[in-house]
Amino acid sequence: MTFTLRTLIRFCVLSCTLLAPVTSQAINLNILNPTDLGGALPDNVASAAIKTFGIYLAHRPYQGAKSIFDENGLDINFEVTLIHIGSGLADAMAANGMNSSNASSMPALPMAKIHIRKAISKTMDMGISGLYYDGQQSIGGDLKIVLNDPEDAEGVTSAIRLGYTYASASAIYLKDVHVYSPEFVVSRKLDTTEPYLGVGARYIVGTIAVPFFLPPLPQPHFTIEKSGSGFTGFAFVGVQFKIFGPKGLIFGMEGAYDMSGFSSLGTLIGVAF
Repeated sequence: MTFTLRTLIRFCVLSCTLLAPVTSQAINLNILNPTDLGGALPDNVASAAIKTFGIYLAHRPYQGAKSIFDENGLDINFEVTLIHIGSGLADAMAANGMNSSNASSMPALPMAKIHIRKAISKTMDMGISGLYYDGQQSIGGDLKIVLNDPEDAEGVTSAIRLGYTYASASAIYLKDVHVYSPEFVVSRKLDTTEPYLGVGARYIVGTIAVPFFLPPLPQPHFTIEKSGSGFTGFAFVGVQFKIFGPKGLIFGMEGAYDMSGFSSLGTLIGVAF
């Protein structure tokens, strides 16, 4: 327990140190500036933007392979994740002669979501996460199916997760994005902790809708819509603590790296019922 609390405290301090400089500054997410597009939205820029927003807004389960059924029936958690944005969008804009300064100068961006996970059976549970702010929304979920869960406490549990996310954000010209994310995860349940690691993939499809203005008209004169898609793979490692027993305080931490140049570090805090 001493080691567990020491690790938990150190990670809290590290997370606060990382998040503070990012959340304290104004971040310009209007990286697709209509005045720089010259009336056109290149296909590769649209696909890169959709892929970027899809990875950023994707549902992240923050869970090991074992179903929560044996310990409790419901978890309610709050996620805070810091996500480093890859260079794909900035590169696509630069390749088309567009001003990519906003995209290339973006720091790691924070993401916060509410999570709910419900037990179904010893071999299955499901979770949802969501965010809504001033018309911008992201809702996702996953169904976890346990493949192997040995009775031996020394054994390793394995599972697959089938995830999906829907999001829209007019502030960044995102009409809609759909993220399909199958994952394979293994974990080992200990007394109060469950360390885990896994790999996954994301198939992302969506639509960008960019308004154009013709002075002196105050309203958008027309809107250009472009659909796009992208595919990426990722790996992750994390641990979840059940403090004070199976029903009580939950604390989790997870780091991930995406093959498209994205990386993330985050925490999950909640209560098990």
